[in-house]
Amino acid sequence: MDGAAARGRLDILQWLYINRTEGCSSAAFTGAVTGGHLEVLKWLYNLYPELRHPAKEIVMAAVSGQMVVLEFLRTRLRSSEIELALEVAAAYGHVDVVESLVPGSFITSRAFAAAAAHGREGVVKLLLKNGCSDNLVYINPALKQAAKAGHTDTIRLLIGMCDADAIGEALTAVAVDNRINGTYWRKQPGVVSVKQLKFCYIFALLRMAVERVQSRKRIVEHILVVRPIPVSTVIVSTG
Repeated sequence: MDGAAARGRLDILQWLYINRTEGCSSAAFTGAVTGGHLEVLKWLYNLYPELRHPAKEIVMAAVSGQMVVLEFLRTRLRSSEIELALEVAAAYGHVDVVESLVPGSFITSRAFAAAAAHGREGVVKLLLKNGCSDNLVYINPALKQAAKAGHTDTIRLLIGMCDADAIGEALTAVAVDNRINGTYWRKQPGVVSVKQLKFCYIFALLRMAVERVQSRKRIVEHILVVRPIPVSTVIVSTG
């Protein structure tokens, strides 16, 4: 029965159920999910309820991008039970799956960081539109992950939303990572690889961002010194 479920053969499953006594295992559910065989999965859910594990199965559906199966499973789970599926879908870059899961789930910083770490720009943009852009708890770690992995498009997308500390941490992380991996350009004089060029580009990108943030801070401080806030504009509560 496990093999028939993986191949989507509902007719064989029905015959085996009537004529044999072995039954099936949880592998039948796994095979139906990864193969996108919704009718088979529904049949298994009705006849073998003791073997179903929707929280585990929805993660498998997210990995394989099986939207129809995923929609069936999510109705059987609480919001907290689909967080891992959202994280996995983000890491694999399944924009449609992430879009389907977002309305009924709590977007975790892990899901956002997973998308950034794997350079899934489409998922990053989608999550930014759904509330992540307003929270540095999401943005700052994601920039660091994108920088370490060398995803320049994702870095450019996030860098303007981060604070100076996060950019500095990303700058340090990418420098340390390149030293550990032996791609630091000073170690190979006269030889420039694609990885070394990417490192130099990312390093320069982050460094310029730090300088822009510091420059804005200096301008604001200068304005406050030259034009202090008049005492008359300060509202004092009397109640």
